[in-house]
Amino acid sequence: MNRLFCTVAKNVANNKQLLKRKNLPRLAVFDLDHTVWPFGIDGFQYIPPYFYHEGKLIDVHGQEIRHFSDFPHIFQLLRDKGIQIAVASRTKFPTGAYHLIELFDWQKYINYYQIYPGVKVKHFERIREESAINFNEMIFFDDEERNIIDVGQQLGVDAILVDHETGVTEKIVIESLENFVTKQNSS
Repeated sequence: MNRLFCTVAKNVANNKQLLKRKNLPRLAVFDLDHTVWPFGIDGFQYIPPYFYHEGKLIDVHGQEIRHFSDFPHIFQLLRDKGIQIAVASRTKFPTGAYHLIELFDWQKYINYYQIYPGVKVKHFERIREESAINFNEMIFFDDEERNIIDVGQQLGVDAILVDHETGVTEKIVIESLENFVTKQNSS
C-alpha cells in the first residue's frame, strides 16, 4: 500500500473520529480578506464589475479572481458537521465582498453576515444577537493578530490566527476543531 493512500486513509479516519465527538463549536466565523481569498477586496487589485467569462470569474480588465484552494470545501465540511457559518469583515467595500460571495456561490453555506468597517468585537456582538450562539461556542479564523486578540481576549471566542499568504486550510480547520473539542472536554 503506498504512503499517500495510507496518509489519506488516516486523515479520513481521524476526521470520522472528530465527527463522533461532542462539543464541536456551533458556529465558525471567517474573516474574508487574506483568510478565504488571497487579497483585500477594498485594495481594488481587482476592479469591478466582476463576472464570469468562459468559466472564470474575472474583473473588468479580465484578471481572474480566485479564492484560497480549500474553499468552498471547508464550508461544506463544517456544514456536514452541523456547524453554522458566519463571515465578519471590516472591509471598506462591503458591496464588493457580498458580490464575490454571491459569484462564488457561497451564500448557500453562510448563515450570518457582518461586512462593514468597524471593530470585530461589534461584528461578533451582532452575530451573537442574530444567532443566539454564545461566544464560547464559536471559533474564529482571521489573518490579523489584532482581531484575534480583540475577539479572543475580550469575548472568549476560540480565535485562530492564519497566515495571510495561505489563508485558512482544511488542515487548520480540522486541527482547530480538535483543539476546541479538547478544551471543551477538559472544562
